[in-house]
Amino acid sequence: MGEMPGAKRKGKPRGIRRDRDCQSCKDRGIKCDLNRPRCQPCVQSGLPCGGYPQRVVWAAETVSKQRRTSESHQTPRSTSSRDSPLFSRSKSVNTVSPASPSSAAATATTSETPTPCYNPATNQYSFIKRLTEFYEQIKDAEHKSGGAYLSPEAVDLVSRIWNFVRARMQGYVTVGSPEKSSMDAVRFHVAALMGLAEAVDKAHPVALFGIATFAFFEVCEGSFGEWQRHLKGARSLLDIHCRSKTDLDRLSQDITGLTDIVAHLVWFDTMGAVIRGSRGLIFDDWHRETLRDSFFASVGCPSDAFHLFVALSKENTNLNQLDLSFEATDQLMRAESEHAVSDTVLTAGAWRCTAAIAILSRIGDGSSSSRQRALSSAVDQACRAIASITPASGIYIHLAATAYLAGINATHPQQCEVVRNYWRNCQASDFPHYPDGQARCEEKWRAEGLA
Repeated sequence: MGEMPGAKRKGKPRGIRRDRDCQSCKDRGIKCDLNRPRCQPCVQSGLPCGGYPQRVVWAAETVSKQRRTSESHQTPRSTSSRDSPLFSRSKSVNTVSPASPSSAAATATTSETPTPCYNPATNQYSFIKRLTEFYEQIKDAEHKSGGAYLSPEAVDLVSRIWNFVRARMQGYVTVGSPEKSSMDAVRFHVAALMGLAEAVDKAHPVALFGIATFAFFEVCEGSFGEWQRHLKGARSLLDIHCRSKTDLDRLSQDITGLTDIVAHLVWFDTMGAVIRGSRGLIFDDWHRETLRDSFFASVGCPSDAFHLFVALSKENTNLNQLDLSFEATDQLMRAESEHAVSDTVLTAGAWRCTAAIAILSRIGDGSSSSRQRALSSAVDQACRAIASITPASGIYIHLAATAYLAGINATHPQQCEVVRNYWRNCQASDFPHYPDGQARCEEKWRAEGLA
């Protein structure tokens, strides 16, 4: 029988495709926004996102480089004040920033262009870049020496750790199927752990490369700021070989790039103490000499602000509460006096606000109205900086400590929303990270009626 005129067609309307949706959205029967590598419905629901009908592979020496094409999608809301992609994905994303942290963000539009497979050398994470350089330097030195640069066990460990890094960074993009991607990650994880255990057992200094790697990934995905157990192991191993900066420099001549790996461990040590609000550092002053100007530039933190973090986190700091109050005021005045003409300047200001927040949250009577006003002002200033920095900037991801301290000490919903937006951007990146940082902030906000 022919269809009656005007009768509604059953089933989904013609022209609407659902074959490109992620598997999680398909299973739940909801609309997928096709955002890669994680769609916004899955990010908001806290569910794994996968099952896209595409294949993404690593570019390797033995495998011809392949490219994947990203589907057009709508990016999560961003508080950036400049037109930029949310995170670098080789797509143009036009955003209009709100005039204030409480304003609604404008709709983002995207244009579909081919996106290359992941390359750690161009990733925004400075630590992953350093691991890449470390691996390449060792591989090059091993090749030039004809296999005599390091012991076979050390070279094997570096290779295993590097396979783990690649598998971990691609674990959030479907490779054939989510199951295969997961199995690859598990297989490389186990192999890296076994190699690391053997290197630690033999006290080989190249094990620091593995310890730093696991510290990075586990804190990115686990307890925010909790680096201690990794760092204590690294310090014990380092003490076997180095008792001074001269010893470390000499060892770095044998293992190229080792000083930079130690520098990241030292940075984790100090920032972890600041995030936790604890006293006592694992590394000593001579270890902190590994942090050169180039390192501070890579994370956007002024060196004087870092030294203030160190003074605040040492077991027996010589600064009294009055001195600390002056230090906090000085940092805020410096942040206000710098004209925000670039992400670099904005980030430096954000770090200065972080130092002020860290000090003000530790000193004085919590019921003091003047202290609360100063702390709220510092949080406001930090939020303005975070909201103004381009999320695509390589420095943006290093503001997690700023976002966390601002979030924990927030006093009104507008501040909470800026921090929440930062965590959303972290979760929407190619490597979703810091869910625990957001969870702690959200818990505090709910308890204080700010959520």
